[in-house]
Amino acid sequence: MTADRPIAACADREQRVTMPGGAVRIIGPTYSEREKAEQAAQSRKEAEERYRASDGKRRERALAVRFPNKAAHDAERAEAIEPLMTQIKIVQERKVSLLEDRKKIDAEMEFYKKDPSKAPQSLQSRLKYNREDLKEVDEQVVSINEEVKRTNQRFDEEAQTLKQYWAPAPTSK
Repeated sequence: MTADRPIAACADREQRVTMPGGAVRIIGPTYSEREKAEQAAQSRKEAEERYRASDGKRRERALAVRFPNKAAHDAERAEAIEPLMTQIKIVQERKVSLLEDRKKIDAEMEFYKKDPSKAPQSLQSRLKYNREDLKEVDEQVVSINEEVKRTNQRFDEEAQTLKQYWAPAPTSK
């Protein structure tokens, strides 16, 4: 609407007020508290989305600086996975040791094959702890393998993002 002063009945919509010199001033609608809160929430949401988008681009550029080519990225991946593979190797060596102990325990338990409950308490305890240790070792291997998988997945996602930065620039003739 256009008038020489704001119209109270039209406060809920945009109005154009004509000034004495002929200039037109636009007066925005008057919002309720709920509408103001909704607009503020929408503005915050849009600002967060803009920040996330710009933050993502900053992160991509930082990755591109850190890993200027695929070889640097692959070297970093290998460096990240190396300690995990060392851990697996140590855990597997522990498992071999536990399996050797288990053979000895089984050889001693052979005498009590018909009624294992008659075995000495110390032998039963060794067998129990050996079983628990083997279970723990298997869980450690699974946990480390999951960490290797997560690490590889992270590097794969980074590589996918970085491909655009690694692509050679087209040469003009």
